[in-house]
Amino acid sequence: MNFVPLHVYSGYSYLRSALRINNYVKKAKELGYEYLSLTDLNNLTGAPKFVHACKINNIKPIIGEDVFVSNSHITLIPVNENGYKNLLHIAYLSKTNSDLNIDDIKKELDDIILILSTNTTLFREMFFGENKIRNFSNFSKGIKHFYIGLDDLNRSDFINYRDFFNNYSYELVAFPSIKYLNKEDAISLKILEAIDHKDNLSEKTAIGSEYLKSYEEINDIYFDDEINKTYEIAKMINFDFIIKRGKIMHFENDDNLSSDEYLKKLCLDNLTKKGLNNEVYISRLYDELNVIKDMGYSDYFLLVADYVNYAKNNNILVGPGRGSAVGSLVSFSLNITECDPIKYNLIFERFLNKERQSLPDIDVDFEDIRRDEIALYLKHKYGNNRVSKVLAVQKFGAKQALNDIGRVFNYEKRDIELFTKCIKKDEEKLSLREIYKTNKDFNKLVNEDKYYLQIVSLANKIEGLPRQKGLHAAGIIINNDDLIYKMPVDIDEEGNLISDYEKDYLEEQYFLKMDLLSLRNLTTVKECLERIKNNYNIDINFDDIPIDDKDAISLIASGKTMGLFQIESLGMRKAIKELHPTEFLDIAAILALYRPGPMDNIIHYAKRKHGIEKYTYLSDGLKDILSPTYGIIVYQEQIMQIANKMALFSYGEADLLRRAISKKDSVKLASYSKKFVEGAIKNGYKEQEANDVYKMIYKFGDYGFNKSHAIGYAFLTSKMAYLKAHYKKEFYASILSSSNSANFLTSISEMSQSGISLLNPDINISSFDYEILGNDIIMPLSAVKGIMMMNIKDIITERNIKPFEDLFDFVTRVNKYKINSKQIISLIDAGAFDKLCPSRASLRSSMPKALNYALMLGGDDGQNIIDIGMFPKPKMNTAIDDKMENLNKEYDALGIMVSDSPLKMVKRTSNLNLTNINDIYLSMNNVNVACILKNIRIIKTKKGDLMAFGTIYDESGEIDITIFSDVFKETKQYLIKNNLIIVNGKYNESRNDFYVSKIIPLGEK
Repeated sequence: MNFVPLHVYSGYSYLRSALRINNYVKKAKELGYEYLSLTDLNNLTGAPKFVHACKINNIKPIIGEDVFVSNSHITLIPVNENGYKNLLHIAYLSKTNSDLNIDDIKKELDDIILILSTNTTLFREMFFGENKIRNFSNFSKGIKHFYIGLDDLNRSDFINYRDFFNNYSYELVAFPSIKYLNKEDAISLKILEAIDHKDNLSEKTAIGSEYLKSYEEINDIYFDDEINKTYEIAKMINFDFIIKRGKIMHFENDDNLSSDEYLKKLCLDNLTKKGLNNEVYISRLYDELNVIKDMGYSDYFLLVADYVNYAKNNNILVGPGRGSAVGSLVSFSLNITECDPIKYNLIFERFLNKERQSLPDIDVDFEDIRRDEIALYLKHKYGNNRVSKVLAVQKFGAKQALNDIGRVFNYEKRDIELFTKCIKKDEEKLSLREIYKTNKDFNKLVNEDKYYLQIVSLANKIEGLPRQKGLHAAGIIINNDDLIYKMPVDIDEEGNLISDYEKDYLEEQYFLKMDLLSLRNLTTVKECLERIKNNYNIDINFDDIPIDDKDAISLIASGKTMGLFQIESLGMRKAIKELHPTEFLDIAAILALYRPGPMDNIIHYAKRKHGIEKYTYLSDGLKDILSPTYGIIVYQEQIMQIANKMALFSYGEADLLRRAISKKDSVKLASYSKKFVEGAIKNGYKEQEANDVYKMIYKFGDYGFNKSHAIGYAFLTSKMAYLKAHYKKEFYASILSSSNSANFLTSISEMSQSGISLLNPDINISSFDYEILGNDIIMPLSAVKGIMMMNIKDIITERNIKPFEDLFDFVTRVNKYKINSKQIISLIDAGAFDKLCPSRASLRSSMPKALNYALMLGGDDGQNIIDIGMFPKPKMNTAIDDKMENLNKEYDALGIMVSDSPLKMVKRTSNLNLTNINDIYLSMNNVNVACILKNIRIIKTKKGDLMAFGTIYDESGEIDITIFSDVFKETKQYLIKNNLIIVNGKYNESRNDFYVSKIIPLGEK
């Protein structure tokens, strides 16, 4: 075929195209295309994926970009590497200068093909304006490869265009716009545009012309020379997209040593400081350094060590290590990681080896509120144009697609919720088709009603397409050269560069991505250490906290794991109860085992550990390797050790075997099987023995977990457990400051079991954070809804002069700070004035008097112009408290009931077996829940029956409820907002909902 599509937008043009790259390339292959292009709008994000898809299908890829220049979009296609470099710079300039015009960039267009589409504003202004000859002459002057692209959306004007441009020797090229695959996919683009413009649609089908056409269709639209011109352009291009363009930053040192020598010096010095400069450690160190030197990565380790040490020197808490880098003695020597890899039998080759050529990847955790300081340090040290954030494209997931379709087509919200509530949390990354296959409730909705089928069908048209740009949470690129000439970049409002390529495509062009991860758990630890320092004047260094403390291990074994890294979940607590850890290595093992698949081995690990289940080894060669995990392959490193010991694989080869097993690469596995057995026989093992062992590692190998990662994680878990075991009040106060709503409630429940109560905020005591008060913990004023940080500062400033005496004193004194009546009512509802007046009803009733009193004493600016003592305070109104009203308002003010709860109240008056909302999912049977009805929504079904949706809450949390029509008839009289009721029903896991079967009003049995 001698036609090449040169103006193609994919979904990466963000709501301007519905074209999926893989489908585009696949259909082009079927139509016989030899060349394909991708010229997305204002970015090259889709280019790597497009190039890979073309190579798989033996199609020659052409990449370009529609760039905003001279107040319009022009299509730029690089001819060679220099043209690509120029395109990157032009695209960068267009994003930083909205007034960029063609004359600003002409000097950079020599190796770039510029195509001006007839469907652009710029073209129409020049063609239909005065003196079109001069317009196009001025525009094209000095541009070596200039073409007019005939967009078939302007076919009615083709005669005029051809007559004019052929007379003046301008080259015309067939240039149809492609934005979706098939003509009927036009509706997908209309939906995307409606989402972008916040419009509504009524039509649910559409036919369009911006689709990938066959050669016959193209031939009906364009002249032969216009078609052939596309092929000539394609043949001009000599550009290899996937080549090495990045370069690891060179790390300068004050000793004027090479990076290899400086790295060795630092490692040896630090090993000596650690007292580990014996033969075993030095030998391992030299082995690692030789690999690092040969692979050219010394600068990388120096870079990471530099910003880790910067953090530590600036009191920023750094995690003990994560990922395979924990297995590196060099990382340990440089203080990047805290875990001694020799002590824990960790393998460097799991992280880095010559057999597996890949860039090193050291992920580092920092306390979350200070992580950005590290990124800022790198930017200042190495220069803004050599440091970049990493793009993360946000795509339409199943729920997002359903919600957007609901808005665009004005579907009832309840109908969309029927679908979104069906989708379980662990299904949120699945496609609609996958959910349909595996989720019975979802499947039933679609199959039973064409109306619902239509909703899902429409959502399916946009699902998976890019929706908007986002940022990778941790990734930072550091490059030795100016990035704007090496890779496509965007720029944020603060002037930071952002890569236009996603993380998975950076390494193949040798761009080094550093992962600076923010970890809330480290912030919790930091807060806890500061509280310990303030309360006991004890300075605890995080690195010095023991990991094998008996009290800490016992705490974990007891199941009191709330707030502890990685082991908070109900499932993890069940696994801990089963395994009953007694040492640090058990913590690492359970982190490795608690995953789908290997989870089945937890019971065997536990029984073997406690001597209940006997086990043997397939070979004596396995005993030393598998005895620490009771004969079970728990770690990937164990596979590598088996291959090394039995079959004499190098650790590099053993790592390739491990990878082949995890990927189920049948071709490689067949080769490794033969090599393993032959190597084992040569090493003195029997053939049957070797075959049996290979079958075992093949069967269980993909269950293995990275031991280095598990050990690193277990360090943090155990250190947090130490703090919790020995400083529980400080720990709980810190964890409450950082908990999400679900964990917050569970933390309070666990605190209560430990004899620590949570207290309502107090206007004369509470501040910004949860604080220890005697043996209890008091809530901060910041927990009260509607109270801003500035309000709290003002309240503290005023009470530091003298404590508040009563409501009138408070309102009068804070009047000058513009704290309004709504905020004060919120403080009353939260219980902040309970110590000054125990009746919240009286406080609320007295608010008008307090406000008038403050106005009488204050001037226009709120400052008191009359001394408070000159006029007697009004008397408090007396009002009768309604316990349920107070609790309801307390819940609204704090998001939790602290002073009491309906559950506690009903337990005092009911003999029913009651369950907390937070625990209802533990039971497969019907349960009784004492609760408050937060809201209720009654709807009419398609059959005309009434049913209801609502929300209930108690002191442990809240949950949505569904009341079907048969139950609704019997219970509708109780369905009043804020009613205290007991609901009987069953938890529906698939919808995270509670199906009500009976409602008992308070007082009935």
